[in-house]
Amino acid sequence: MRTDITLLHPPSYLYFREEKRKFGPISDVIPSTPIFDMYPYGFFSLATYLNKKGYRVDLYNVAARMVLDESFDVNRFVEKLDADVVGIDLHWLVHAHGALELARKIKQERPDITIMLGGLSSTIFHREIMEKFPWVDIIALGDTTEPVIDMLLDHRSRGKSLESIPNIAYREGKNIKVNSFSYVPKDISDYSIDYHKIFSSLFHASEPFGWIPFANFIEHPIGAILLYKGCRYSCLACGGSSYTYRKYFGRRELAFKSNDAILKELSSIVDHIKIPVFLVGDIQLLGRERAEDLIRKIKSEGLQFYGLFMEFYTPPPLDLIEKLTSLDTEVYFQISPESHIEEVRRFYGRLYGNDRLKDFVKGSIKLGAKRVDLYFMVGLAKQKLEHMETFSNFIRDIYREVPENERKRIDFFISPLAPFVDPGSLAFDFPEKFGYRIRARTLAEHVELIKNSLDWREMLNYETEFMSRENIAQATYIGAKALTIMKKEQGILEEDEAEKILLRLNQSYSEDIRGKETTDLRDLYPSEPLYNLIDEKRSEVLIMAIKKSLGLE
Repeated sequence: MRTDITLLHPPSYLYFREEKRKFGPISDVIPSTPIFDMYPYGFFSLATYLNKKGYRVDLYNVAARMVLDESFDVNRFVEKLDADVVGIDLHWLVHAHGALELARKIKQERPDITIMLGGLSSTIFHREIMEKFPWVDIIALGDTTEPVIDMLLDHRSRGKSLESIPNIAYREGKNIKVNSFSYVPKDISDYSIDYHKIFSSLFHASEPFGWIPFANFIEHPIGAILLYKGCRYSCLACGGSSYTYRKYFGRRELAFKSNDAILKELSSIVDHIKIPVFLVGDIQLLGRERAEDLIRKIKSEGLQFYGLFMEFYTPPPLDLIEKLTSLDTEVYFQISPESHIEEVRRFYGRLYGNDRLKDFVKGSIKLGAKRVDLYFMVGLAKQKLEHMETFSNFIRDIYREVPENERKRIDFFISPLAPFVDPGSLAFDFPEKFGYRIRARTLAEHVELIKNSLDWREMLNYETEFMSRENIAQATYIGAKALTIMKKEQGILEEDEAEKILLRLNQSYSEDIRGKETTDLRDLYPSEPLYNLIDEKRSEVLIMAIKKSLGLE
């Protein structure tokens, strides 16, 4: 059945299966593979909203399917598309090649289909896209496009002009038009995800598991709930910073969901599947009253997760930690100090010292957090290769903050700032001021970087005043080896797992490794295969879809 809109997620590089590449550790601290097969949260939100409006919507993760099924043929898939509009995300810049090349293929084979891009990167580069990539028909601009796309589909179906629709760039004959960027909602409660609707609609699709968020989801599932849009911090290389939101997306303040909307969204997940759930965004930015109200509501509902993950941009006070750890589920805390060197951390935009960080880790473990994860980055301004000489000592200092028998509950990760300094960030817009050298400025230049880089070091769009791309790689591997050895010492990693990681790290300069180099996926979050976590009474359709996708019936 022809859809009103089919949403497609591309791989970073569309032809990754045809070439040997050294992908490196560029995706090691996220669930997806190095071809970045995890689509943005907004896909589910958009599918929910448009379904409620009565549109026929399909959602297909092309990248994940290419990873999972070697027989999957992109050209045959394109030939069979049956949609009025195809929406492709160009949210993260790493998808520049995949998004534009997939769009080109579709337009070449199916000129009758309207091609639309959306996401933060396509918003920032919308003029270049419309001028240089003529196979793209429309771009939905901004961080919230649900009602914009609703209006677009309605106008198209009625043959009405698009000139009254805000937040779009489009072609009208040979002319390029950019309408007013005026839709920037302050309340996003209406754009929450209803997983009841998602499950009932998508699992009846012709491809039951075309929708999966990333390739590893069946074996290592995790859900996500977005608390708000926007940010109050301006970290140098972040394309989701306060600076970027103000300049490029017209957002001068956070846009919140109501706590009731968040709770409904959480319930719609756990009613079907008891998977780990990640609350995206620091709960502290909700404000103390709203944050405590949300914690009370989660507790009063007695929601059961296979772990609840929370991220903090700055260490929270102990009384907030105490309230979070009182929830009737295991809670996991994450924080990104970025660097163990305070000067580097503060310059990047994380305005707290090591003593405060240690107090947070110690207090979280004492108050009952299941685990505390610390994430470090390589490729920061003011960072030097010799800083890695003291990295191991800093980690050991953290371990000393807690009793020896509790040290397994602290985990550490390190990765390069990769592959790109985000477009629209302070470091991208003012590189010299902040100690960066940016190697690609335009979208087309980033497409070429992705296309022509057979080694992840070549793909980096930046160097710093103190570190070359090779230095960044060296520092990453030094840090990863140090962490692996210490995790083995503390019993976080079994000896055979640690040895496998160390072998991959030693082979990293010569092998084509398409999985995780520095991290075992099971180390990122607790995992259990999806089919073991389903509520059988409520999700018979889901169980049938999983069995069908796995060839079990």
